[in-house]
Amino acid sequence: MKRLDPFVLKRRLMLAMVSGLTLTLAIAFYASLAAVGTNEVLAVAEIQILDTKTNTVNAGSATFISPDGYLLTNYHVISPAVKDKTLPIVLCLTSDARKPPLCSPVGLELRAFNEQADLALLRLKLVLPKGSTKPTDFDTFVKEKQIVLNHVKIDRAATEENINLGDSVQILGYPVAGGKSITYTGGVVSGFERMQGGEDWVPWLIKTDAKLNPGNSGGAAFNQQNDFIGVPTLVRGGEGNIGYIISLPVVDAFLNATGLSISTTSPSGTLTGATFSGTR
Repeated sequence: MKRLDPFVLKRRLMLAMVSGLTLTLAIAFYASLAAVGTNEVLAVAEIQILDTKTNTVNAGSATFISPDGYLLTNYHVISPAVKDKTLPIVLCLTSDARKPPLCSPVGLELRAFNEQADLALLRLKLVLPKGSTKPTDFDTFVKEKQIVLNHVKIDRAATEENINLGDSVQILGYPVAGGKSITYTGGVVSGFERMQGGEDWVPWLIKTDAKLNPGNSGGAAFNQQNDFIGVPTLVRGGEGNIGYIISLPVVDAFLNATGLSISTTSPSGTLTGATFSGTR
């Protein structure tokens, strides 16, 4: 057996260690970029506000945050329906991310809104079950079918964004530029904007280079651990530039101010667009 020179042996060991470290880092890097799960995809809906001629007046995204039908969105998404309560609202739910969602007229109740914070809270009251021509009370529907609504879990006690500059950001929504199916975009935290609150500067907006377009508003933003971190709201400097996400502490303050008891049970469910009567 040929005896290796000690220097050569040491060099080979170092190369092996470096290769192993590189592989470990690569695995960790790709793992950190894992896309959001099926539950998160199914929890994000599209909202369309129509006029009397069924033309779309406004459209955007919304996210189910509880199994009892509460939806979080931007105020500017549903503002036409706030100002004119006769405008019908269509809710579109996806059952397969590769296909357009199923859209159905629903009964949505506006429970709270804050125009300055650009947040609104809706609750699903009436649904049209598949194969039926008569609307059904949502609470009765889920109780009879024994199903749970897909929804994201929100940390209701967050006081900070729990995300840092350069961290990964994941966005789900229904942007106009994304066609007719739910769209995922990713990027990083580009910065923060805060607002004055008494003597302190409190969390307000998360800046990101993740692509946001009209229609993303009201959707959901997640960190690389798939934790909900806020609501995408706008783009500055034109499409494809800096996007803004309303941070979780602001969302929590808004929800707490409503005084409503919103269930936050396990976010695994089975209610999807396939359960509703609708069209693509």
